[in-house]
Amino acid sequence: MGEARRALARLLTRIEQNPGEPESFTGLVQVLRFCGLLRESIAAHKRAIDLDPTVVTSVPHTLFLDGDYAASIETYGGRASYYLDAAAWAALGDKLRASALLGDRLARMSLSELMKGLMTFLLALLQERFDDAFHCMEAMRIPQEPEILVYLARHYSYIGSPDSSIKALKRAAQSGFVCAPGTLRSDAWLGAARRSRLRMGLPKTPSMLYSPTRYSTQSCGCNVSLMEDARPRSLCSQRSRNAYPLSSAKPTSFHSSAMFSTLSPRLKIAR
Repeated sequence: MGEARRALARLLTRIEQNPGEPESFTGLVQVLRFCGLLRESIAAHKRAIDLDPTVVTSVPHTLFLDGDYAASIETYGGRASYYLDAAAWAALGDKLRASALLGDRLARMSLSELMKGLMTFLLALLQERFDDAFHCMEAMRIPQEPEILVYLARHYSYIGSPDSSIKALKRAAQSGFVCAPGTLRSDAWLGAARRSRLRMGLPKTPSMLYSPTRYSTQSCGCNVSLMEDARPRSLCSQRSRNAYPLSSAKPTSFHSSAMFSTLSPRLKIAR
């Protein structure tokens, strides 16, 4: 989490100095998602495309975690497609379409071992080859890719391995990716993990999956504040319906100077 906060501080400084640079807002899309700030990540995307309509961001992953699978698929189009749109179709209940996409891509595309493994075990679980999917996931090595651990956690939960799911979420948090509270509470594929914790008398969303610091932002640019020793509130429970389609939404205004002045002292990071 420390790396994400440092990256956030660096980007805010850069935006303060060069407010018209779309690349900085493109970076914010990912960094804010790593901090569990999904709505703010979406706002950063909107600002980036307002500055440069041709820019490509990682917002499909943000939308996926926000539970807006249709928008994730829409924004994922027009680029090299691998895993995410298939996962979104599966989350929407169209497993046949998801399986067809994965099977075709695995057969004809040259893939990294990591991407091939991710796609292979998703295909296996969609085909209800749960043992194959489990063994594939257990054998998979994920170096320095904490976001992939969240997808792995969804898969473990889906096949009925809640302990492995929670372990993967904890690894993601320890590696610098804080899964948004709204995702933990509402993602149907994480249902087994939530139910397992309830059976043990534990909260649905374990506190160690959160950063010990709470981020509270307004439109990803108007006063980012951090409150020590408090859990983050869900930023996704009431999804803004006027945020989509993203291309037509009114860009959110950014005030990086005000945001940085609030954020920097709490992070205790030298500028």
